[in-house]
Amino acid sequence: FSIFGNFTEVVRNNSKVNTVYTDYKVEQGNETLPNGLTSNVFTAVRNNDNALRIVIRSTRIDIQMAFTENKNLDDFLTFAFDELKRLFDNFNIAGTRLAYNALSFIKNDDNNVVKQLNKIFNVEEVYGAPAEEFQIRLNHVQNVSVEKVNAVLTVQDGAVAHNVTHEKLRVVFFNTDVNTVITNGEARFKYEESKAYLADLLALGVERENKLIEKLN
Repeated sequence: FSIFGNFTEVVRNNSKVNTVYTDYKVEQGNETLPNGLTSNVFTAVRNNDNALRIVIRSTRIDIQMAFTENKNLDDFLTFAFDELKRLFDNFNIAGTRLAYNALSFIKNDDNNVVKQLNKIFNVEEVYGAPAEEFQIRLNHVQNVSVEKVNAVLTVQDGAVAHNVTHEKLRVVFFNTDVNTVITNGEARFKYEESKAYLADLLALGVERENKLIEKLN
């Protein structure tokens, strides 16, 4: 989950960042901004849990969780809500945009999922033959409460390595990116607004991904 805005005062105050995130291992780096200036970047990884991290830049703050067998969407919401409260309780900030982004995959043994995607999107009807590789990006602009959001779903075949055997496995990736449109630059997202929209953006992203996966079953 990402909050976009002007967080220059946050990244300038490295002592406060370290004080606020005492239960994290905080690493400080830097990046070059489009205007040529150098700005701090803080990456905070939760002690004893590398799956949980916060990345703070001058223009965005990312609340990240790697999904495992022991972590699910409810766990992410609990974690994200807690970290949003920590942010807004300790820093005088407001966001101009919000975004929920998630990456998942399903097995593509024998290229069977790509074959089904060819049928769903009528690839053979258009081109006379099914595609061996598949990638598509869909965006529907929708209303969530009073905000317009881009509801983006990108589907692409690829491969991952097994954690234990390191065997390369064929998969199809689903990248969900639901974000508020750029047209309104007002710093209007405080804690309560960010919390409410996170739940709504996540629900919309899950719904869009599930609609396509259901067609594959």
